[in-house]
Amino acid sequence: MYRTILKTIKENWLYADEYDYEKDISAIFYGINKRDKYAKVISVCKNTSKNNVTNAKFNIVNNFLYCKITYINQRSIDELTENIEKHSSICSTILDLRNCIGGDLMQTIRMMDIIYGRYQFCLVKKDGKELFFNNHSSKFSKIVLLVGKGTISAAELVTGIGLNNNKTVVIGSESTFGKNTVQKTWSLDDNTIYELTVARFEFEGSTCSGNGLNPNITVNRFIDEDYIELNNISSYCISDISINIMKIQLILEKLCGVKFDNYGMLNDEIFSVLNNYMGITSKYLSIQDIQLILDRYNKYFYGYLNDRQFEYAKNLLSESEI
Repeated sequence: MYRTILKTIKENWLYADEYDYEKDISAIFYGINKRDKYAKVISVCKNTSKNNVTNAKFNIVNNFLYCKITYINQRSIDELTENIEKHSSICSTILDLRNCIGGDLMQTIRMMDIIYGRYQFCLVKKDGKELFFNNHSSKFSKIVLLVGKGTISAAELVTGIGLNNNKTVVIGSESTFGKNTVQKTWSLDDNTIYELTVARFEFEGSTCSGNGLNPNITVNRFIDEDYIELNNISSYCISDISINIMKIQLILEKLCGVKFDNYGMLNDEIFSVLNNYMGITSKYLSIQDIQLILDRYNKYFYGYLNDRQFEYAKNLLSESEI
């Protein structure tokens, strides 16, 4: 097995020619090799495949297709294809990659075939360069990408191509993560795989390594930027006084459009709002009730209604030209 691993590293590892890989093999396995910080050994469960997990959400908003993808795999792109075929008249899309951690390279290429049609990038491997390109037309005449620091690896490849596409605008509040390398896995046994960097991608304008890619248009993520966080989660009875009760009131004001007269004490005014807007009927605020309030608050804070970038993208797509 040791010789097989060394052979694999020698033939595939992007940095094999720069180091004495026989000495570095232990460092690679423990993920501490300074040259390849993405090299690691992974324990896996049997019959586990990332391709079988749903990592995408789709909605039709104002006659455009909104696609939120958190991992680019076969299922995500299959669902993307199905939604495009289902809504064949739609020719504009918002592709939300703000929390996309990357994915499979071939599925990423498949996605760019669908979204862009035309693209070109280079994959630099140990034994040379490989050019990938397509020159087909795409059904989308307007494309907006939403990106951020959580846009990583394969998602940055999609972003880089978008920055060089005249039908595409990239919106974000900061640069992307800055990872332009490709990893590949090999099995050690039934329960363990090891992963090495085998290539890096390059495209016109930037490689995205290190500092990441900057959006075309800088827009802050949230309309309401002040997230209210409780000090702790505990239950409360009527007449209890706490800074957390005041914070819960401020959250309820955002969710329900109400305004309280007094803050910090659990009283009938609060329970009236909880009953009318949240369906909470008791005179006791349990941990489960507070968790329900927080769940709804998180959906509001990270949802459409508080998403300045989404609103900007939506308005951009409604214009005659992008």
